[in-house]
Amino acid sequence: MKMKIVVLVLGLILLAAVGLWGCGGKKELTKVAVDDNIPKLQKLVDKNDFSVESSENDGSTTTELTALADNQEEAEEIAELYGIELSSYSYGVATYTTDKNPQELIELGIENEYPALIQNYEQELYMEQ
Repeated sequence: MKMKIVVLVLGLILLAAVGLWGCGGKKELTKVAVDDNIPKLQKLVDKNDFSVESSENDGSTTTELTALADNQEEAEEIAELYGIELSSYSYGVATYTTDKNPQELIELGIENEYPALIQNYEQELYMEQ
Protein backbone atom coordinates (compact mmCIF):
# COMPACT_ATOMS: atom_id res chain seq x y z
CA MET A 1 0.00 0.00 0.00
CA LYS A 2 2.82 2.38 0.92
CA MET A 3 4.57 1.64 -2.37
CA LYS A 4 1.45 2.59 -4.38
CA ILE A 5 1.28 5.99 -2.66
CA VAL A 6 4.99 6.62 -3.30
CA VAL A 7 4.60 5.70 -6.99
CA LEU A 8 1.51 7.89 -7.27
CA VAL A 9 3.26 10.89 -5.65
CA LEU A 10 6.34 10.45 -7.85
CA GLY A 11 4.11 10.19 -10.92
CA LEU A 12 2.33 13.43 -10.00
CA ILE A 13 5.63 15.20 -9.40
CA LEU A 14 6.98 13.97 -12.74
CA LEU A 15 3.76 15.02 -14.51
CA ALA A 16 3.91 18.51 -12.95
CA ALA A 17 7.58 18.89 -13.91
CA VAL A 18 6.90 17.86 -17.51
CA GLY A 19 3.95 20.26 -17.65
CA LEU A 20 6.02 23.16 -16.35
CA TRP A 21 8.90 22.32 -18.66
CA GLY A 22 6.53 22.15 -21.65
CA CYS A 23 5.04 25.59 -20.85
CA GLY A 24 8.39 27.33 -20.61
CA GLY A 25 11.05 27.89 -23.20
CA LYS A 26 11.23 29.92 -26.35
CA LYS A 27 8.10 29.79 -28.50
CA GLU A 28 8.06 30.70 -32.18
CA LEU A 29 5.15 31.57 -34.38
CA THR A 30 4.72 29.31 -37.35
CA LYS A 31 3.70 30.55 -40.75
CA VAL A 32 0.43 29.34 -42.20
CA ALA A 33 0.48 28.04 -45.74
CA VAL A 34 -1.84 30.05 -47.98
CA ASP A 35 -3.99 28.21 -50.47
CA ASP A 36 -4.16 29.94 -53.87
CA ASN A 37 -7.89 29.17 -54.06
CA ILE A 38 -8.61 31.40 -51.05
CA PRO A 39 -9.04 35.12 -51.88
CA LYS A 40 -6.07 37.21 -50.82
CA LEU A 41 -6.63 39.45 -47.82
CA GLN A 42 -5.31 42.93 -47.25
CA LYS A 43 -4.38 43.68 -43.67
CA LEU A 44 -5.65 47.02 -42.40
CA VAL A 45 -3.83 46.97 -39.06
CA ASP A 46 -0.36 48.49 -38.98
CA LYS A 47 1.92 46.15 -37.03
CA ASN A 48 3.81 49.01 -35.40
CA ASP A 49 1.06 51.11 -33.87
CA PHE A 50 -2.05 48.90 -34.13
CA SER A 51 -4.07 51.70 -35.72
CA VAL A 52 -6.98 50.75 -37.94
CA GLU A 53 -7.68 52.67 -41.13
CA SER A 54 -10.90 54.61 -41.03
CA SER A 55 -13.84 53.39 -43.07
CA GLU A 56 -15.53 56.76 -43.15
CA ASN A 57 -14.87 57.16 -46.86
CA ASP A 58 -18.13 55.47 -47.77
CA GLY A 59 -20.11 58.67 -47.20
CA SER A 60 -22.28 57.36 -44.37
CA THR A 61 -22.29 59.53 -41.28
CA THR A 62 -24.67 57.46 -39.20
CA THR A 63 -23.47 56.11 -35.89
CA GLU A 64 -24.75 53.01 -34.16
CA LEU A 65 -25.26 53.12 -30.39
CA THR A 66 -26.43 50.51 -27.90
CA ALA A 67 -28.11 50.64 -24.50
CA LEU A 68 -29.50 48.14 -22.05
CA ALA A 69 -33.29 48.11 -21.70
CA ASP A 70 -35.67 45.79 -19.86
CA ASN A 71 -38.26 45.76 -22.66
CA GLN A 72 -39.20 47.27 -26.04
CA GLU A 73 -41.11 50.15 -24.43
CA GLU A 74 -38.13 51.20 -22.35
CA ALA A 75 -35.94 51.05 -25.47
CA GLU A 76 -38.39 53.37 -27.24
CA GLU A 77 -38.37 55.78 -24.27
CA ILE A 78 -34.56 55.93 -24.39
CA ALA A 79 -34.75 56.77 -28.09
CA GLU A 80 -37.15 59.65 -27.32
CA LEU A 81 -34.92 60.97 -24.51
CA TYR A 82 -31.91 61.21 -26.80
CA GLY A 83 -33.82 62.08 -29.98
CA ILE A 84 -32.41 59.09 -31.86
CA GLU A 85 -33.95 56.22 -33.84
CA LEU A 86 -34.44 52.75 -32.37
CA SER A 87 -33.13 50.22 -34.89
CA SER A 88 -33.72 47.00 -33.00
CA TYR A 89 -34.34 45.50 -29.59
CA SER A 90 -33.45 41.95 -28.61
CA TYR A 91 -32.61 40.17 -25.35
CA GLY A 92 -32.27 43.35 -23.30
CA VAL A 93 -30.06 45.22 -25.78
CA ALA A 94 -31.41 48.13 -27.80
CA THR A 95 -29.58 49.33 -30.91
CA TYR A 96 -29.98 52.90 -32.15
CA THR A 97 -28.85 54.84 -35.21
CA THR A 98 -28.23 58.55 -35.39
CA ASP A 99 -26.38 61.16 -37.38
CA LYS A 100 -25.66 63.17 -34.20
CA ASN A 101 -22.26 63.30 -32.55
CA PRO A 102 -22.08 60.18 -30.34
CA GLN A 103 -19.80 61.81 -27.76
CA GLU A 104 -22.26 64.69 -27.29
CA LEU A 105 -25.11 62.20 -26.84
CA ILE A 106 -23.15 60.27 -24.23
CA GLU A 107 -22.34 63.48 -22.35
CA LEU A 108 -26.02 64.55 -22.56
CA GLY A 109 -26.99 61.25 -20.96
CA ILE A 110 -24.48 61.68 -18.16
CA GLU A 111 -25.63 65.25 -17.43
CA ASN A 112 -29.33 64.31 -17.36
CA GLU A 113 -28.84 60.86 -15.77
CA TYR A 114 -30.38 59.05 -18.74
CA PRO A 115 -29.70 55.36 -19.30
CA ALA A 116 -26.16 54.97 -20.63
CA LEU A 117 -25.47 54.80 -24.36
CA ILE A 118 -22.42 53.05 -25.72
CA GLN A 119 -21.03 53.52 -29.20
CA ASN A 120 -21.18 50.29 -31.17
CA TYR A 121 -17.76 49.99 -32.79
CA GLU A 122 -17.40 47.68 -35.73
CA GLN A 123 -13.91 47.29 -37.09
CA GLU A 124 -12.84 45.06 -39.91
CA LEU A 125 -9.26 43.91 -39.70
CA TYR A 126 -9.12 42.29 -43.12
CA MET A 127 -10.82 42.86 -46.45
CA GLU A 128 -10.66 41.21 -49.84
CA GLN A 129 -8.44 42.87 -52.43
